[in-house]
Amino acid sequence: MKARVSKTARLFRANFDGPPKYLGQVLAVAEVVNYPPGLHHINVFHDEWCDLIRGRGMCNCNPIVKPLTEGTA
Repeated sequence: MKARVSKTARLFRANFDGPPKYLGQVLAVAEVVNYPPGLHHINVFHDEWCDLIRGRGMCNCNPIVKPLTEGTA
């Protein structure tokens, strides 16, 4: 009998397969915006069919990476 793995467990395991392929885009956005030291947020928009969004594993789409502008969340 195969053990059932929860969606949370699959996402947790997926996050340890290495850095996401879009990490370079995130770092490039942070460099262009020239944020002051501190904690900042950057939007990463994945496609609906992306494995990360579906809870199936690592990101397999080409997400859009944009700086978070004031007044958006």
